[in-house]
Amino acid sequence: MLTGVPLAVTSSRIALFTKSNENSLGASLVRLASGNRVNRPSDGIPDYFISERLSRESQSYAPVLRDIGEGLAMLQVASSAGESVFNALTDMRELVKMYYNENTTDSDRDAYRAEFNALRSTVSDIIANSRYDGMQLISDNGGNPFKSVALEATASPETIDIAYDSDDIADVVLLELGVTDEATELAAVEAEQGRAGSYLAKTSAATYGLNAQYNLATLKMNTSNEGARQSIEADTGEEMVKAMNYSIRNQSSMAMMAQTNVYVASIVKLIGW
Repeated sequence: MLTGVPLAVTSSRIALFTKSNENSLGASLVRLASGNRVNRPSDGIPDYFISERLSRESQSYAPVLRDIGEGLAMLQVASSAGESVFNALTDMRELVKMYYNENTTDSDRDAYRAEFNALRSTVSDIIANSRYDGMQLISDNGGNPFKSVALEATASPETIDIAYDSDDIADVVLLELGVTDEATELAAVEAEQGRAGSYLAKTSAATYGLNAQYNLATLKMNTSNEGARQSIEADTGEEMVKAMNYSIRNQSSMAMMAQTNVYVASIVKLIGW
């Protein structure tokens, strides 16, 4: 009996050590497999909740990026329309000059007038048919923006409004060729060309601003993602060393358990129990 007590105690302690070591080995293998040293709150409460907060913060930028992307696509349509209108007005300006050139024949003037009128119709069609997702971009909208693009992932974010009235780009209805005189008609075309240029500048500024905000939001999202990753990421090298040590200890404890069982069996046989 006296011999059995210390053997039983020793066997029990080795069993507890083995179980604890197996749990540690399992946890280390989980960290290696997942790449994270924190997979649940119990692994590290502060780091776990910091990571969760940063992950939520990163996810909050996803709708912002989608909204900005849609705004940029809308501005691309608006900018393309503006460039077409500006180029058409440039051609109309040259037609006015050629029409009133002293060397121009009457037949050439008729051709220039026809081309001028065709360009005027083209400009009107461009303005009337500049659409994004079925919505006409360049039209009177009662002063309301077609889209307000949120720039931040907050409850009350700053926005960039996309809104264009038909008067913003050009009004070519009253432009005529060969009705008054060169100076009057040229001044009228140049005035509309200037408005088209201002429209393009407004569109370019909005595009530049949205691109800058897109890059900023992307940077913030990536920074949050990186912070979340680093707060729970496992040190692979350290975990491999720990796993190896736990494995060696596990094998040693199993050997000790086996040795203890041999001793117990030998003593029992010796005393005839």
